[in-house]
Amino acid sequence: MIDKERPFSPEAKKIPLFPSSRDLVIIDGQFMQCISADSEGASFVLLEDKSKGIHISPEEWTQYKYTAPPKNVISARGLVEKGLMTNEQLDQVYWGPEENKHPHLKKTVTFFGTYTKKK
Repeated sequence: MIDKERPFSPEAKKIPLFPSSRDLVIIDGQFMQCISADSEGASFVLLEDKSKGIHISPEEWTQYKYTAPPKNVISARGLVEKGLMTNEQLDQVYWGPEENKHPHLKKTVTFFGTYTKKK
C-alpha cells in the first residue's frame, strides 16, 4: 500500500491507512471488526451479525471521513468504560483462539476510529 521506496513522499501521504486485522471501527454508525487488510483494501464484519460484511477498496476510502478515537479510547476496554460499546457488543469481538481460555483479551482489541461516508 505505502510506497516502501518513498514512504514519506507527498504521494504516499495521500494513501489512506487501513485498520489492521482485528481492529474495531465504527463505519456509518455500526461497530465492525476488520477481518483482513492489505493493499487491495480492508474487509469488515458487522459485530451484531457476522454474516454481514463489507469490503472497502483503496479508492473507496476517499469516500469516507475518518475521525480518530476519543482521547483515552484506544481499545475495546475504553469503549466499554466510556459507554460507547455495550458488554453484549464486546462479547461479539474476536480476539483469537486464545479468547476461550482468556476472555479478557477481547478488551485489548484496538479501536481504530470512526468512518462516515461523505455526502
